[in-house]
Amino acid sequence: MNSYVVGFVLDETLGVPRDAAAAARRREDAKRWFKSLPSKEYPTLIALADKLIDSPADRRFELGLRALLDGFELSLSQKRKT
Repeated sequence: MNSYVVGFVLDETLGVPRDAAAAARRREDAKRWFKSLPSKEYPTLIALADKLIDSPADRRFELGLRALLDGFELSLSQKRKT
């Protein structure tokens, strides 16, 4: 969790684009990167690329946090079944 929070903050604060055009280019580059991932391995990330990039920071943070928590919960429930 700490790594997620620190990484998110670093991503939001370092290398802030100088202007709107640079910010738009960065968003498009990020979308292309997500969409270039292997589709069989990362179908959800590819499907959510636009939402992940275009959403406000607080919404992106919550989405990532929810994904981590859901993953932890799934892992724990699977371990309880075995």
